[in-house]
Amino acid sequence: MSTPDLIEVWAKVTGNEPEKVHINANADIDDLKSELFDRNKEKKRQHYGVFNNQRLSSSTRIPHDTCCAQPILFFKVDETDMDVTRVITPDLNTIPSNENFLNATFTIPLVDNDNTKVEHSAPHSVDTIHYQNGDKYVGEINAQREPHGKGMMCWKNGRRYEGQWKNGKKDGQGIEYGANGAINLTGEWKDDVKI
Repeated sequence: MSTPDLIEVWAKVTGNEPEKVHINANADIDDLKSELFDRNKEKKRQHYGVFNNQRLSSSTRIPHDTCCAQPILFFKVDETDMDVTRVITPDLNTIPSNENFLNATFTIPLVDNDNTKVEHSAPHSVDTIHYQNGDKYVGEINAQREPHGKGMMCWKNGRRYEGQWKNGKKDGQGIEYGANGAINLTGEWKDDVKI
């Protein structure tokens, strides 16, 4: 009986550095969560995975095209803030109800005109924003779809910032990493400036 092939995947739990995990090539997200959370069922239930702007169900096969700069992200479910930002765009016809939100996958495209109308906004909805210049933000947003709350910005040059945001600017505790992954700055920011 042969042993299954092992692959390397990159995963990042909010608040931690990305880490390389060796896992069976046929493993699913539930298997990866078991590895990341030392088989602790309660911790596994409290986190969900996102890769390439897609919510991953527990039975989804592990993506093989991860890297340190683009790991599978695991966010902790905030059960006290289950509201959904309801946005109407020409490409988005239905919005899942609150009870189905955690199992839903949907993309809200960036719109260059004022056709996007926000009907309701939770104070800390989670989204992934792909900017036209190649930058990417994953985390909590405000009604204007700006980084607001906890989140991670990855610039196309490889730098990234993980921490608090307010109305699109670094504001609060955070860590800024260089393109090589090393910590450049850590501490408190106000209006996008380290204080």
